Amino acid sequence: MNRHVISKKNWTGIAILLALIVAAVAPYTAVARQIGLYFDAEDNRIFPSTVGYVYHRDFGLKLRLNGPQDMFLDHEENLWIVDTGNNRILKTDKYGELLMTVPADPREITLRRPEGVFVNKAGEIFVADTQNNRVVQFNPDGTLNRVLPKPESVILGEDFNYQPTKLAQDYRGYLYVVNSNDYRGLMMIDTEGLFRGFFAPNRVPFSIRRIIIQLFATEAQKEKLSRDLPTPHSNLHLDESGFIYTSTIYERKNQIKKLNAVGKNIFPEQEYGLFRRQGYTITPPSIIDLTVDEKGIVSAVDTSGYVYQYDQDGNLLLMFGDKGEFRGAFGFPTAIEVDSEGYIYVLDKDRNNVQVFRPTQFAELVHTASQLYTDGRYDEAAGPWREILQYNTNYSLAHSGIAKAYMRLGMWDEALHHYRLAKNREGYSEAFIEKRYEFMR
Repeated sequence: MNRHVISKKNWTGIAILLALIVAAVAPYTAVARQIGLYFDAEDNRIFPSTVGYVYHRDFGLKLRLNGPQDMFLDHEENLWIVDTGNNRILKTDKYGELLMTVPADPREITLRRPEGVFVNKAGEIFVADTQNNRVVQFNPDGTLNRVLPKPESVILGEDFNYQPTKLAQDYRGYLYVVNSNDYRGLMMIDTEGLFRGFFAPNRVPFSIRRIIIQLFATEAQKEKLSRDLPTPHSNLHLDESGFIYTSTIYERKNQIKKLNAVGKNIFPEQEYGLFRRQGYTITPPSIIDLTVDEKGIVSAVDTSGYVYQYDQDGNLLLMFGDKGEFRGAFGFPTAIEVDSEGYIYVLDKDRNNVQVFRPTQFAELVHTASQLYTDGRYDEAAGPWREILQYNTNYSLAHSGIAKAYMRLGMWDEALHHYRLAKNREGYSEAFIEKRYEFMR
């Protein structure tokens, strides 16, 4: 018998082996496909792209999480997870090893479905004890410090429903509290626990209908028809410079804001996130949380399972993620954090875990070029932008960055070429004006 002849039995074994290899590799190829995304805002379409972040690890199984709602990364880079279903706060390291449970002594105080946590540089822990209608402050060792009960004020009224969900403390010791479904803005509470007013409410968008009602309707009709209320904030992040970033769900525009000391939004006013089409219905993004790294890059997570990254000019840098059960996808993400090395942590209340994503070389290039571009150092940014185009020739921001460098050199034709590739109408118009002026002169 010829030893090179393969029998049917051997073919069957080879086929089974190949099937097992494909089954083993498929989840990882799915992950690479899902997180390698590029969104073209001009065409409102998603295209495949070089992977910006890859799944690195996850944890949560040993912690026995139950519907966690919030997560905070402190200045020592420890994670604080609000384990809502188990009525506790967990302190872990970045690898998910449990360091402490709050409250340290459950007999001292009982939390009831908490939804938010903040830890200041002194190590004091503030918890939004949602269903108990209060904020609780703990000492660094997890023991009870004090309870801040429901605030009272003539502005709030007697029937005020107080259900704090998220919170942060500024350098003065003032707490900024997100109250559930409260359209009046963030609540400010001073160091004594006294209510000091509302901060930065969202605005009601322009509506012809509302103007017509105000002009022609009677008072009774106005009372009945005028029910347009601002959308409430979903979460907040306080950066090192004292700016407060907020996210908003069910908003069609300005879903991300950067608030200065007087509550004015200084982030570009535009649409953020991905609008999804379902038949004839267009669903706006539901950005539930956001965080800001040392370079000023804003990372936001949508309940639909996408993570978006923006620079300080509101340009979309990267996006990744999806809905699903495989690694790199999400069930229902509720919180996001980023550490000093650029690793992104996403908390998922449906999967009861934290997934960690590692930036690739492509992401590092994008972040470097973006920072130079935002600082106005267009000539220095041109090098990284050109490298980025080696990975993704459709990356619009890279073409705009290179065009900016050509503008500085007075090379109008080259600038026009790259602005056209970037679909940057404003930049193209500016370059054309300069070229026309030079020609006329």
